[in-house]
Amino acid sequence: MRQSRRGNSIKIFAASLADIDKMLKPKVPVDPREKLLAKYHDCFNLFSRLLAERLPPHRPGIDHRIVLEKTPDGKDPEVP
Repeated sequence: MRQSRRGNSIKIFAASLADIDKMLKPKVPVDPREKLLAKYHDCFNLFSRLLAERLPPHRPGIDHRIVLEKTPDGKDPEVP
């Protein structure tokens, strides 16, 4: 790690081609029944990947819209 003149630190990382190939390899799906203890098999639907990737339903009166403000020229405001 090296300090620059402005005080920002610079981090340098290295990755080998083997590391990149490993990350790009398709993931083998794991069956949760093999990993899950037998006493939790009745709760198996709680570990469903399809259900975990879905958004919850809209809840009128609970969900609120967030209105983002723009500057007069249409850009996002700067954060102090």
